[in-house]
Amino acid sequence: MDTIQRRVRVTIERELTIELPADFASDDYLQQFCDGLWDIDGIDDVFCYAAEMAVTHGSNSQHDGLGWICEKGIPPTRPIKVWFDTLSDDCDCEIITHRF
Repeated sequence: MDTIQRRVRVTIERELTIELPADFASDDYLQQFCDGLWDIDGIDDVFCYAAEMAVTHGSNSQHDGLGWICEKGIPPTRPIKVWFDTLSDDCDCEIITHRF
């Protein structure tokens, strides 16, 4: 079978709100996060980690240090600790190379 091929760069930009339990900001939680996963500078790093997990794995997924995360408006399948809401979603595609 003949095929054609293109190398395409896809850039996805999303803006989210992330809601974490208030106890995630405690010194105990932050220390446990550092001990069990990797060093972080503070709660903002946890927000960024939660956002990355939301974008790459989606709703109703479980992650170390966070527990179950779910997008608002989607029925959860488990008890949820972290909620996110997608405020905007933009995708841009660019052909990098043509190959036949």
